[in-house]
Amino acid sequence: MTATQGTVPASASETRVVRLTVSTALCVTIELNDPVRFNAQSRLLLSDLKNAVRGLFELQPYSAIAALAFSGVGAHFCTGGDLSSRKDASKGQPESSLQDLTASLWGQSQIVRQMRELRMIKCGAVFGKLIGGGVAFALVTDW
Repeated sequence: MTATQGTVPASASETRVVRLTVSTALCVTIELNDPVRFNAQSRLLLSDLKNAVRGLFELQPYSAIAALAFSGVGAHFCTGGDLSSRKDASKGQPESSLQDLTASLWGQSQIVRQMRELRMIKCGAVFGKLIGGGVAFALVTDW
């Protein structure tokens, strides 16, 4: 990842639901981009967000990025956990469903912690529904 203007490329073989864009030399944008599911925290969204935040965290010492804009595409910022994937998981073993939920919550807490540790101004463009884990994402922003 480089601190150049434009969208940071992702692997062509995978669908990305988080967009990381360097708007200027001083500002970067993270967009949750799964409007069909109201930017619910699916495994894919959390994985993409984790990778985007990790990339910013690693890039930070070598760049002049001073601000992060954090938003969601579509009518809602983030409606929290993706309950449709939980429903499918619950058809199997209840223990595995609980383990999946625990792993998801742990992963989300790690993303929030790492976002909090970014040494840049974090602005949230929060609109529409904001439920559960989406609230945690909104609260990590400064404005």
